[in-house]
Amino acid sequence: MVIAWFNASEAVAFGEQIADELEKLFPSVERQNKPHNARKEQKRLGGLLIRVREFSSRAPLNTYKKAKFLNTVKWKLHDAGHDEQFINDVVALLTNSLNA
Repeated sequence: MVIAWFNASEAVAFGEQIADELEKLFPSVERQNKPHNARKEQKRLGGLLIRVREFSSRAPLNTYKKAKFLNTVKWKLHDAGHDEQFINDVVALLTNSLNA
């Protein structure tokens, strides 16, 4: 029972997927080469947040698993070259979606 509490592999894998999608949606400054379509980006971000809500309701996450999920997203975006303010904003949005 206690071991299952610390098994965050599913949360980490989902965090990697979300970070990859965020990188495609909002490429880092050095990778931006096309104009933005704000409505499309907003719609895709909304869909992504809905997926996070569905994931957290389907597989309820304890504090440890939430932290692993958010940490995975944070460091993947950091490694991709995003600035700290962007990363903090994304993590705040995802935190709200996990708690909704």
